[in-house]
Amino acid sequence: MLSFSLPPKVAFVTLVQRSAEKKIHFIDCQITTEHLKNFGAKEMLRARFLKLLERALKSTTSS
Repeated sequence: MLSFSLPPKVAFVTLVQRSAEKKIHFIDCQITTEHLKNFGAKEMLRARFLKLLERALKSTTSS
């Protein structure tokens, strides 16, 4: 039997995989949880986030 919490987890894993394939640099999760840390989520200072965001906005992703 499929757990009700499984589909969102599968969707998130798919999002992470597709993002990596498309060379998307990061996903802004906004709230750090143990679950997200399992996927590599890291907390960062706002200044670093804004620097990374500025760099990401200048780069291209694959189609």
